[in-house]
Amino acid sequence: MVMFGLLSGILVSRSISGSIAQHFGWRTVYWLAAAAMIVTATVLSCALPRAERKYTGSYRGLMRSLWTLVREEQLIRRTSAIGALQFAGFSAFWTTLAFQLHTLNAHYGSEVAGLFGLVGVGGALASMAAGRLTDSRDPRQVVAVGSAIYLASFAVFALAGHTIAGLIAGVVLLDLGVQSGHVSNMALNMSIRGGAMSRINTIYMASRFGGGALGSSLGIWAWSLWHWPGVCGVGLLVGCASLILQVGRRSKSLREAQVD
Repeated sequence: MVMFGLLSGILVSRSISGSIAQHFGWRTVYWLAAAAMIVTATVLSCALPRAERKYTGSYRGLMRSLWTLVREEQLIRRTSAIGALQFAGFSAFWTTLAFQLHTLNAHYGSEVAGLFGLVGVGGALASMAAGRLTDSRDPRQVVAVGSAIYLASFAVFALAGHTIAGLIAGVVLLDLGVQSGHVSNMALNMSIRGGAMSRINTIYMASRFGGGALGSSLGIWAWSLWHWPGVCGVGLLVGCASLILQVGRRSKSLREAQVD
């Protein structure tokens, strides 16, 4: 539920910010976002329960321990890489969607692009079933299926992205695949070290949003050279990479089981 709220917040904020930018200018979005962050920080500082400090080391030592976890735990490296790749394609699409809509109709501005965020919530909502599947099945299988759905979304964008219907169908698949993979990756991370969950989450989320930032840049670069086919190419490339990471690990595990 928390992860659904996170992705839904990202998607709904696109709708709200698109409407604000359309009517009041893009700078207004940032002023309002800054004000909202101040209000949020104030409310959280008053509402969150006080917890006693348990860690006795230094902050520098705590940050160094993150690299130790990355070096020692292969699963963290894999889930972080898959999360970063998928969020890169996710960001590449959303960064360039307004450009594609403008090519379809010059009257489609930021407000119309933002409305696609509401469409995406449907895919994110459907992905809540991934949490139940993760509880009953191997999370690795759910990650692999999510990666395949994610890859299918960019295939839809490439084939039918010149139509509104194609974009809508692709958005639903994209958010379903991304959220399913994300929930399952988080479940895998929880199985690593019970006493290091905060640090593991730090590594995973920093990698994921770092991938998103890189994906936004790649999307703009691909659009400047090849327009929509270039953006779809970026999505397909990172989608294939995330699926190879999962399938490759699965094949290795099967070989090891056969040897045993």
